[in-house]
Amino acid sequence: MNKHILTGVILLVLLPVVSIGQTAVMDQIRSTVADKYPGFTVDETEKETWCNGEMLLEVEIEKGEEENEEEMTLLFSTDGKIRYREDSIDPSQLPNVVVEAFRKACPDCGDPREADQLTALDGGENVFEVEGRKGLREYALIFLENGQMLCRL
Repeated sequence: MNKHILTGVILLVLLPVVSIGQTAVMDQIRSTVADKYPGFTVDETEKETWCNGEMLLEVEIEKGEEENEEEMTLLFSTDGKIRYREDSIDPSQLPNVVVEAFRKACPDCGDPREADQLTALDGGENVFEVEGRKGLREYALIFLENGQMLCRL
């Protein structure tokens, strides 16, 4: 059998398995949202590469009508376990130690332009995602509350 045909047949056989796995993860995420955030529904999901190459699912959830809508962002592992709640904060609300660590890690970036506080919901450590710009390039860095930089995204 031709190698290309064999590859196509294997992909057609495995595609439902991948799809079922993704469906199971989304079902688990929807179940977690319904259980922990009553009235909220999943609006959007997006894959995000994390510090150590781990993939996380950024899940936006919402509740209420458009003019009175509540929104929240959660991060889940690819096996459907909740990891963080993400809250946008004004960069002036960052701990001084995180701001200083950001300036040291990206000395030409100036002050942080945007910041998110990621509250660990899995027993891990809370972190901050801090964004800045150096020329035309944007940087996103992840810091622990004590100012230790974990990585650049």
